[in-house]
Amino acid sequence: MQFLLTVVGARGLKHPLPTPQSCMLFVTIKADGCEPMKTDCVVGPSDPNWNSSFTLNTVKTSQMCFCIRHTPDANSPSGDSMSLGEANMEIGELLLSLDSSNGVSIPIYDSKSEQQVCKGYLDVKIGNLEDRHSALVTSEKSISGNVSPVANEAVEIEHPLPLSNQDKADLVVETARAKLQSCPPQSSSYKELLSIFSNSLLSRYEQKGNIEDLQMAIQHNMRLLEMCPLGHGSHIAVLCNLANALKHNFTRYGQSSDLEQSIQLYRSAVDSCSPRDPKYLAVVQSYASGLRLRFSHQGDAQDLELAIQSCIIALDHCQQGHPHRAALLQTLSNSIFSRFDLRGQPNDLKLVIEYSTTALELRPPGHPARFSSLYGLAEALQFRFDREGDYKDLELSTEYQRSAMALCRPGHHSYPLLLNSLGNALLAAFQHRGDYGKLQSAIEILTDGVKYSPEGDVNRTLLFTNLANALWNRFHYGGDSNDLVLAIDYYEKPLNLQHRRNPNYISSLFNLANALLLRFRQKGQLKDLDLAFDYFRTLFEICPSDHATRPTCLTGFGSVLINRFKEKGDIRDLKQAIQYFEEGLAICQPGDPMLNGPMLHLADALIIRFRQEGCGDDLELAIKYCGDIIGLLQPEHITYKTCLMTFGDALYNRFEQQAEITDLDLAISYYRRTLLAVDHVSPIYSLATVSLANALLEYFKQRAKIDDLEEAIQLYATSLRECPSGHPNRSTCLTNFGNALICRFQCRGDVDDMELAIQYHTEVVELHSPEHYDHSLWLSNLACGIFARYQYQADSDDLSRVIAYYNNALEHSQSLKGPKHFALLTNLGTCLSLRFRVDGVLSDLTMAIQYHRTVLESLPPKHPMVGLALTGLGSALYSRYESQGDLDDLEQAIQFAYSSLKLMLPDDPSYAMTVCQLSDFLLICYTKDKSLQTLLAVYLLLQKAVAYTPDDHPNRVRIYQSLIKIHGVRFNLNHEAGDQEKIFEYYNSALSHSTGSPFDRLQVALGWVTDAEKFGDTSALKAYQVSFDLLDHHITATPSVSSRHQVLQSRKISEIMALSADATSCAIREGKLELAVELSERSRGMLWTQLSRFRTPLDDLRLVGKAGKCLADRFETLNGPVVIVNISQHSCDAIIILQTGPPRHVRLPDVTATKVSEISTSLLDILKSTSGIGEEKTRERGITMILRELWELIVKPVVGELMGIIPRGSRIWWCPTSKLSSLPLHAAGQYHQDGRNLSNIYISSYTPTIAALIRSRRYSTDTRTFLAIGQAQPSQSSQEPELKSVGTELKLVKGLVPASVSFTELNGDEGTSDAALQGFREHSWIHLACHGKQDFAQPFDSSFALRDKPLRLIDIIGEDLSHQQFAFLSACHTAVGDRKTPDEVIHLAAGMQFSGFRSVIGTMWAVDDKTAQHMVSEFYTHMFSEGLDCTNAAKALNKAAKTAKTKFKEVSLDQRIVFIHIGA
Repeated sequence: MQFLLTVVGARGLKHPLPTPQSCMLFVTIKADGCEPMKTDCVVGPSDPNWNSSFTLNTVKTSQMCFCIRHTPDANSPSGDSMSLGEANMEIGELLLSLDSSNGVSIPIYDSKSEQQVCKGYLDVKIGNLEDRHSALVTSEKSISGNVSPVANEAVEIEHPLPLSNQDKADLVVETARAKLQSCPPQSSSYKELLSIFSNSLLSRYEQKGNIEDLQMAIQHNMRLLEMCPLGHGSHIAVLCNLANALKHNFTRYGQSSDLEQSIQLYRSAVDSCSPRDPKYLAVVQSYASGLRLRFSHQGDAQDLELAIQSCIIALDHCQQGHPHRAALLQTLSNSIFSRFDLRGQPNDLKLVIEYSTTALELRPPGHPARFSSLYGLAEALQFRFDREGDYKDLELSTEYQRSAMALCRPGHHSYPLLLNSLGNALLAAFQHRGDYGKLQSAIEILTDGVKYSPEGDVNRTLLFTNLANALWNRFHYGGDSNDLVLAIDYYEKPLNLQHRRNPNYISSLFNLANALLLRFRQKGQLKDLDLAFDYFRTLFEICPSDHATRPTCLTGFGSVLINRFKEKGDIRDLKQAIQYFEEGLAICQPGDPMLNGPMLHLADALIIRFRQEGCGDDLELAIKYCGDIIGLLQPEHITYKTCLMTFGDALYNRFEQQAEITDLDLAISYYRRTLLAVDHVSPIYSLATVSLANALLEYFKQRAKIDDLEEAIQLYATSLRECPSGHPNRSTCLTNFGNALICRFQCRGDVDDMELAIQYHTEVVELHSPEHYDHSLWLSNLACGIFARYQYQADSDDLSRVIAYYNNALEHSQSLKGPKHFALLTNLGTCLSLRFRVDGVLSDLTMAIQYHRTVLESLPPKHPMVGLALTGLGSALYSRYESQGDLDDLEQAIQFAYSSLKLMLPDDPSYAMTVCQLSDFLLICYTKDKSLQTLLAVYLLLQKAVAYTPDDHPNRVRIYQSLIKIHGVRFNLNHEAGDQEKIFEYYNSALSHSTGSPFDRLQVALGWVTDAEKFGDTSALKAYQVSFDLLDHHITATPSVSSRHQVLQSRKISEIMALSADATSCAIREGKLELAVELSERSRGMLWTQLSRFRTPLDDLRLVGKAGKCLADRFETLNGPVVIVNISQHSCDAIIILQTGPPRHVRLPDVTATKVSEISTSLLDILKSTSGIGEEKTRERGITMILRELWELIVKPVVGELMGIIPRGSRIWWCPTSKLSSLPLHAAGQYHQDGRNLSNIYISSYTPTIAALIRSRRYSTDTRTFLAIGQAQPSQSSQEPELKSVGTELKLVKGLVPASVSFTELNGDEGTSDAALQGFREHSWIHLACHGKQDFAQPFDSSFALRDKPLRLIDIIGEDLSHQQFAFLSACHTAVGDRKTPDEVIHLAAGMQFSGFRSVIGTMWAVDDKTAQHMVSEFYTHMFSEGLDCTNAAKALNKAAKTAKTKFKEVSLDQRIVFIHIGA
């Protein structure tokens, strides 16, 4: 069409229209940025306005540009001039303005500025010189040869409309639609108007993404193609426009047929042009762009090479200054960029940046295609940053991205890709500098990109992948598992949208595999690891050896193999991983930033292999690689920060190998630098925290400075708080924290530390499957924790568990190679030696010796672990010497101890312990050769150990013990008082040493007791009191009441069995009766006392402090005298505690501990040997003899004292000790005519402790409810016979219970364990008739045999029955304690009293089912004759025994005295 353009004026310009006649203003018209169509003077000497006509093919033109400048020379418009700006008008706007009376104002922008700042306005009017309906362009004559036939440039991101015109897209479309609808199809202008309408639809689609616009544009262009066949003047233009629309449709929906058809159309257009054709350059550029697009989705490198060659050929025909040169350069740059991404050739990247820079220079601000050049150069610069690490490239890239963003709005089809590029740049900035704000911005921008990207858009895969990358980085930074879950989800999406030939498929698969590997590290699910392995294996199948991402894939696959090795222990995985890391390293060129990844992973893998095989070369190479990486990278780089920690790990491992303290110092330094370099929410921070704590813990072991240990524990605690359940680093934190707590426990003896450590190690073992690579290491750590508890509590079950764990770890020791493997063997050998000392099984000792010898044979002579192995072997050989007496074993033990010392420095923590061990060996030699030189050598060694051991080190306790031994030997040699003084001086030093193990200090205290008694030292009482303090602390530290009892039974503290009686005897001998009572009370029933602390205030239950007043205050609550009968190896005595007045002492000169033990054994033998029918008289004679002996030895002297204090018939409470607890003192007597029997003089009860009696005397509300429980046929598992008389017994009881009392019965199937326990809670009076079982191995498992299962003592004492009154336990053995710990009085009757029953009747041995009912009948008859009062039980039982004797001849003596009363 031919137009008439009239410039009315220019407004708002900083340089106003010039008034001097010598200054001219010119306007140059351009179409689509091509060379000028026309230049005319606007203002001159005579023309106030400018009118100019020009011809324009509106089918082929999208935009007009008016370049405004002024020059002082009217005759030289191309001479020196100053640009005032440019005004751009879309072709649609031009058509809308035709014949408008008001004209149009076009904004003028500075052509040199990136910012779209309006400088003024150009006012123009446009008219049509021809009839618009007859101006159809049908031939080449009406086409300007310089006008591009392509509506839009086919680059990766196409330029949008200028911001000032975007809002006019709808108006342009609707105007074009109206003009088309008003034009008949047969009109000569119809084709032109149809072309204008289709191009306006495509333009609006590019701005707003309305898919209807795109579909209509395709339809109209297809129609135009039919109307403009080959040879038609507009045929090439229509081909390109249709190809462009189909390309958009492919980008939106991913249908490969659209892309194929688009490229065919471009190819047809190229074939229709010759290089001399003005349209040739634009058509080739579009064709090349299409080929590159097909490569990016199908991966055929031939497409890429064809695109590059096409652009190069076209450039040969494109002279400098040609308007299409910039587009060709940009397309060539993009294509070479894709080739670089595929091949990784550095020269390609150099060409990309060169061509992109030139293209951008050819597209100054305001150029409609500047947008795509900004984007292309930004991408290239960012990639160069990724390769070379120059942060200036990244900053410049981000600047270009933001400039491009300023030219685009949401809704434009290129907007999501631009967001993707900017998000990537911000992510790279975060990775390089660690700026968390940039990471957050990247995630927000990429999330917006996904939001603005339509469903089905092929470019969504890039957004999914890069958003996943950003989330993956945020997970690494903050540890939020939700980020990892989202990342994996986004990584999976592209794989469903991409073909395997797609070049991006490799990166998508790599990212997903890497994320699955990370989730495996977090969750430990093997399916994630297996899936990651499968994905990487697929990657290797499809990734060419020369692919640019090959090093990254090698590194990723190596990481999977490392983790699989740790999980499954297959050494082939480790070897393959190292091979891949080395291959990836070899591919990278020196200085290539991609080199850092495989190098760092290789360093980590070499450290792992060192731990497996102990090869120092691996460690040295790892240290070298770490140094190289730190030298290459800036401190802000995330790989630099990770490398700091790896460097520390390498140095720490070298310290473990070579014991050079400088390596440990350096490791600590690198760990501290890591913590300063990373944010505290980063996973690296938590790992570095743990690593620093590990190093400090080792530092503590080397220097014994408690500050190092405390800092390590503080760091572990901090790290654990930041690693909640599910965190990938939690297992590491728990493991190392547990190890540190064990160390502190060994120093300070805080049992909470020990139990927490075991808890942590147990959690780690349970978190992972036994197949996990580190399972054996975790088992070994758990074993160490339990071994510490064994050393503290001496529970042989713990020792057995430790050995079992070590053996299990040894069987699956894939993670325990090198030093850790030898440490396991050493520890296992030590434990087996200890078990030999407990159980005497020689095979344990043989295996221990074998393990220690294996370690010594496997390690180099100067390895740090050799000293420990020598010490362990020497200890084992010494144990064998003690067992078999072979002097060769003793000599070898001494030799190994000396050899071990030679390898240690005096300030080594193991030095002192080895000296103590050697001193023990040498003292044995002294007893044989009596060599004073030997004695002197021992003394000098110990003095050296003292000098080099810090005052607060726990080893000092062990040194003091050895010094006590040697001074004891010297005293026996010379009998010098100085040696004796030294002995007790060292006892005081050892026991005042707060960091020593409480159990070790208890052993020292018991030794003090022994020596004080031996030498008659005045410190004996203090020694006993200290022993009680330590014993109480030791038992309290044990987690369960059953295990506490096991501690008291253990061989390691068997002396404790007599401690109570001996302490009481000591106080009696010194005339301190009240203190004697206090010591007796304190040391008996320790378990009951400790249990009761959880129910009532400690001061109510413990007799400590000012003994006299405390005892007096408590004795006032007693209702009769309490007789403590103390049986000790030093003396046997009775103490009578009265309600008022001081305690009274009764000497028992004819009683010895041995005699009491003999009597106890005799009674047990009689009961066992005379249980058959016809043996009743033999049984009665034997029991009578025992009762007579008890009378003469014990009861008679006590009664003699009592007769002067209380009248006959009074109540007394027996509190026997030691094995006297199993003897029937209540039935003692002369048993002959006119003879004196205790039951005829006083009414006897028993109490395990005075505190228990005081509790039972407290008043509680009686609910007056009675429950009778009977079980004749218990569960089959009990293997007990049926009790025939239970039913009869329950009927008797029911008949005797007063009518005013509510009565309930549980019998038969109702008599279950749970029902009985519930009945205990609800009733205040209980009668229980069933089988009873005393478990001597586990007394707290003693039980009543009920219908479904046993009702155990441990279940009963767990109940609070504080308001219950009375219980009659008509069952066998309900008042029989443990023979090994009789002072603990652990039996069913005592348990019922402890739980709250004020008054309890139990049995000392088996009850005859046939005759028990007679005792029960007589008891309740007398019991209820004086009302419902539980305190009458003892009196009723006394009467019942007497009346049963006269009324029922079948009730034998043993069945009359079997029942005893306990409590109030």
